[in-house]
Amino acid sequence: MICYAMNWMFIAAIPPVIVVGYESIHKDVYPAGIFGKQVLCLVVGALIGTLSLYLFKNLLLSALIDMVLVTAWIGIVKFKLTPTYAMSLLPMVLPGSSHTYFGLWVLLMCLVVLGFVWVYKNIRMISISLPGRS
Repeated sequence: MICYAMNWMFIAAIPPVIVVGYESIHKDVYPAGIFGKQVLCLVVGALIGTLSLYLFKNLLLSALIDMVLVTAWIGIVKFKLTPTYAMSLLPMVLPGSSHTYFGLWVLLMCLVVLGFVWVYKNIRMISISLPGRS
């Protein structure tokens, strides 16, 4: 509702990305390979949802096809990421033409949110000792 009221529908995809980020921040390790697979799964899920919405004007048919294609996609990459299902259905609830660049916004949000999580989990602060102090 906030996105709609502020006319910021391009950030409506952030809840599934936040879910993935929250799950990832609680892992002991967060390698770049997992980061890449998460971004890939979410972006492809968004593209599946957008393309099925364009191809099939019937929302029920589009939702059914989304579920089948996302299940196949997750099976192909052998990576279980349930927010991908939500990401594929999200373009259906976005009003008007706000889903036109949905895949691009999802990519941007994934890189920012999950990128910050990756940096937080993998980059260690280097302590610099001041001269004269031990």
